[in-house]
Amino acid sequence: MQSFVQPTREGAPPLGKAASIALYLGVLAASATLGAAALRAGTNPGVVAGVGFFSLCALFLALERWRPWQRAWNRGWSDLRVDAPLILCAAPAGLLVNLAGDFAGAHSLGIWPAHWPLLAQAALALLLGDFVRYWFHRAEHSWLPLWRIHATHHSAERLYCINGPRLHPLEVALSGALQTAPLALLGAPAGALALQVMLTLAIGRFQHCNLALTLGPLDWLFSAPDPHRWHHARDPETARCNYGGDVLLWDHLFGTFRLPRDRAPGSDIGIPHGGEFPRTFLGVLASPFTWPRFTLRE
Repeated sequence: MQSFVQPTREGAPPLGKAASIALYLGVLAASATLGAAALRAGTNPGVVAGVGFFSLCALFLALERWRPWQRAWNRGWSDLRVDAPLILCAAPAGLLVNLAGDFAGAHSLGIWPAHWPLLAQAALALLLGDFVRYWFHRAEHSWLPLWRIHATHHSAERLYCINGPRLHPLEVALSGALQTAPLALLGAPAGALALQVMLTLAIGRFQHCNLALTLGPLDWLFSAPDPHRWHHARDPETARCNYGGDVLLWDHLFGTFRLPRDRAPGSDIGIPHGGEFPRTFLGVLASPFTWPRFTLRE
């Protein structure tokens, strides 16, 4: 049995609650507003998502240096040799937006509320897509074949705004297809899906950010930094919580929400025996088939 000891957090004082909430909601609102404007101007949805991701990363890299949750997580960039190529591998997933939109226009059930405002459609897509994402993510933590793929994401030993897409390409393909297919079948148009992606990108940068925030009630609504840090705990039993990718509604409904009131999440994140996990891009690609240390429980 491996023991898990939480080191003391050494970071900047958290931003106050009002300022934290304003920053969180402001970034989400700006992402949605700018994304919607770009889509109305006829910009390709895949381009909107790509520009949005890198713009958000630039913003958050600056914020993380201003008020880091864990100062040590700002030191060193060796993990970029894995994170950067995995981002490039995930980029083609943006094509799913266009493909889903084409499918919805020709073969869907036609029951999507296309008369709703675009932002309302995007919010609905986010909630429905996250329902699928929740159950797939939960399965990844309980079924060893899926955990072998998902462990790539949890192999990160720091959280920062860039490594949210630290996902094995097999997971990108499976998760993307499972989330998008039902929405396309219902008839969700490419514009709504693209705006959903913009919201997801903003939520995801907060989710993984090394930023000291005090989000209060938002920690109970969104997959925000503190709930997600509990999910990334190195102890597998502790990490079985907060599976929602964007919102925590399904965690509340199905009993997997975790946010203790008496203590903050620890900074010891990763996987058991994570020091032995491959640290090269090719090693990570091969890891589901070659790494011998996969386990669901310690």
